[in-house]
Amino acid sequence: MDNHPTLITLHDPDFLVTLMPTHEGPLGGLVEPPVVAFRTANFAFHKLESDDRTVRVVATVEAAAAAVISEATLVNDRSKIERAVREDILQSSRHPQIRWDGTLHPLQPGTQRSVRFDGLLEIRGKRIPATLTLHQKPDGFWHAESEFRQTEFGIEPVSTLLGGLRSSDRVHFHVRLNPARLDAVWAKT
Repeated sequence: MDNHPTLITLHDPDFLVTLMPTHEGPLGGLVEPPVVAFRTANFAFHKLESDDRTVRVVATVEAAAAAVISEATLVNDRSKIERAVREDILQSSRHPQIRWDGTLHPLQPGTQRSVRFDGLLEIRGKRIPATLTLHQKPDGFWHAESEFRQTEFGIEPVSTLLGGLRSSDRVHFHVRLNPARLDAVWAKT
């Protein structure tokens, strides 16, 4: 059996992760929080010898590639927010990648309509267990949604205006992935 991984890079529209924080405090409902996106990911797929249906996956995104995509965010604010997310929050110079490392398990034998990812999510050098279930939607893409707490990764929620506006510890994220782009991967692994 070939132990070399199958490598693939996906770009938007075939891949997109969005992070959506929420605001708290007296001014929390008045200001729309910025939506941060990662539009490119590198994947390494390894077939597991013990189970021909399960695939080990290592997926990485570059922390310095974080981009604000909120339409309500002003252009001048967008670059400041992106710089803060990249440098202050994600510390991209010290921790250049956000990494998923785990296994994909098909949930419906013989199809790729749903898969479950079990593994570890690593941000800023800290790893936590993560499970995502990706379901194929009518648009043909796999979608998954989940939440994590910033403090699990050593990130302190942002506070401004003397605490009148602060981000919640919880960050909602959404993953969109085009399974058609992975057909060659499934055939090789």
